Amino acid sequence: MPANAHDSAFCLLLGQNAVHAGMSGRTICWWVFWKKEYTHIPISLAVSERKKIDPEGRLWTTVLTSTGQPKNMV
Repeated sequence: MPANAHDSAFCLLLGQNAVHAGMSGRTICWWVFWKKEYTHIPISLAVSERKKIDPEGRLWTTVLTSTGQPKNMV
């Protein structure tokens, strides 16, 4: 699915924040949109536990619907 204007604006904000973080010496972090705010989190925290998504749940169904992917990729 092609990116839309919202995707472009979102990526622009993440990129700008990442550049500002890097220039200020915060290089071991990721910029994320979390709890309705742009913030940086340490990479060690971001990968400290594996995120589990229910393949029958609403989130995954929404991903498949919005990207046009089939439920079974076989």
